[in-house]
Amino acid sequence: MCDFRQDMPPPGGYSKIRYAKVPLKVSNPFIKLGVVVGISVISFNCFLKKDKEEGINARIEDNTGAVALHPLLAAEGDRLYLKALKKNRDDEEKLMKDVEGWEVGKWKGYPVYLTLDPNEFYKPAIAEYFAHAHPKYEQWATYCFKGV
Repeated sequence: MCDFRQDMPPPGGYSKIRYAKVPLKVSNPFIKLGVVVGISVISFNCFLKKDKEEGINARIEDNTGAVALHPLLAAEGDRLYLKALKKNRDDEEKLMKDVEGWEVGKWKGYPVYLTLDPNEFYKPAIAEYFAHAHPKYEQWATYCFKGV
């Protein structure tokens, strides 16, 4: 059978319990501020560097797109310009059909531009271009096409 044995303290007794107040580990607020400022500066520099790289890439992409589309847009603008000139010529022909001896592109039977080859393109004056336009577009002729 089992012997009964009671738990007793070790010989010489237990060690003393430390109950004295443990001093707080006080951190310096200036060290905390320095760490926060340092992390902020480093992260802001990383942000600026990445933003600069992305900005350069975005500008390259935008410029590449503009360079690629420029011939297409220029051709479309030229096509619209020639369509408007053709419409002006058709309007002149329709307007002057009842005038005897009138030929489109001639003045009193003579070509308006004697020195030009028939296959050479003549860019008309702004007033000539807007001759059959609605009066509300007069400001376009005055202000928007000065360099044309």
